Amino acid sequence: MIICPKCFFANADRGARCTKCSASIAGISDQENKGRIVEWRERNRRRGHMITGAILCFGLPTVFGLPSSLAPSDLLANALFGLAFGVPLGYLVSRYATTMIGGAFVGCLIGIAYCTAIVLFTGGHVTVIAVLMGISTGIIPGGIMGYHVENDH
Repeated sequence: MIICPKCFFANADRGARCTKCSASIAGISDQENKGRIVEWRERNRRRGHMITGAILCFGLPTVFGLPSSLAPSDLLANALFGLAFGVPLGYLVSRYATTMIGGAFVGCLIGIAYCTAIVLFTGGHVTVIAVLMGISTGIIPGGIMGYHVENDH
């Protein structure tokens, strides 16, 4: 497997050109390619954690809010919440907080930021309730993501 230096696509054979972007991959040494393979695997791992975070942050509010969460407006709100909260959660936990406790801490911080932004966006004042709501919003998905990252092989 040869990793293209331009687009990081995994090419199956040692051809002269990348099959995705047509960049030249001739003459790449095995040592240079090993470093790219490690980086390619890290990128794919982080992408998987970001997708897992988005699915987790979409699924938890949907499941906990049944049956009213199946309304189209609630599904849209949960999808936006999953993208706005889950993708950064998955990336940050995968990159920096590789344990369950670290994931819960990062989840709390992102939850506080998310709930504070919602309160400020809707015209309210940031209070202790908004901060506590952020902590409770982020601790469960952050802990689950941290556990997932910790046990990822």
